[in-house]
Amino acid sequence: MHAGHSGTIIDLVQYVKGCRLGGVRQELRRWRGAGQGVVRPHPDLFRQEIETVSKDRAQVLMDLACFKDLSFHRYLEEARRIPRALLQSPRFAGRIKVDGRANVIFPHADAAGPCGYEIKNRNFTGFSRGGDKGLFFSAARAGDTTLVIAESGIDALSYAVLHPQENARYASTAGAMNTSQPALIASAIEKMGPGASLIIATDNDEGGCALAAQIDAIAAQTRRRDLQIIQDLPAGEGSDWNDILRASAASPVPAPEPCR
Repeated sequence: MHAGHSGTIIDLVQYVKGCRLGGVRQELRRWRGAGQGVVRPHPDLFRQEIETVSKDRAQVLMDLACFKDLSFHRYLEEARRIPRALLQSPRFAGRIKVDGRANVIFPHADAAGPCGYEIKNRNFTGFSRGGDKGLFFSAARAGDTTLVIAESGIDALSYAVLHPQENARYASTAGAMNTSQPALIASAIEKMGPGASLIIATDNDEGGCALAAQIDAIAAQTRRRDLQIIQDLPAGEGSDWNDILRASAASPVPAPEPCR
């Protein structure tokens, strides 16, 4: 077939051999099993290893440079109940972006800088093509006493609404961790001041509990023996912190209890 043509293997044989269906069957039969008269390519001609999709940090940096800082967003405010005052607060201002399609962007960074971004909108969740998960971070200030780690950027925002703390900084993993994220979490813990608290605010489901156990183990392996670790899962099996925010509205939320 020449350029622009497409079809099945049957169409190809008919085109190349100029035969009807009976001839197609005879031709294809030669390629089944150990058909006679067929010279098979030598195995060395096949690629031995499958190439993985390469990461493109340069493209991620270009994308982030084009995105605008988010100061308000109907999806976050109306569907997710995240108040505009929080989005514009010093803790989160400039930390969340919006792209040309009005998607909410939660930038991720690793030890080398920006490495990817989480994408959220109505009925859509994604991650940057060519990017890699690091951690989404709120602003950090000297004197912060609490580090909150959630599964997503929206869950981190929701927890900040439900449990406002002047001296809390927030991070999220965008779901299950990859191989580089444990070191990033350990580094974030090590950077907290003396007597700090770590709040593990993952989802109340199988994946969230597994992630919470991972984070707890990472914290235990650090040198921070003064760290208070609090595991705070949202009430209700299968729920996340945005579920609680949307359901509770202005209802008071109990304070988290230390897990040890």
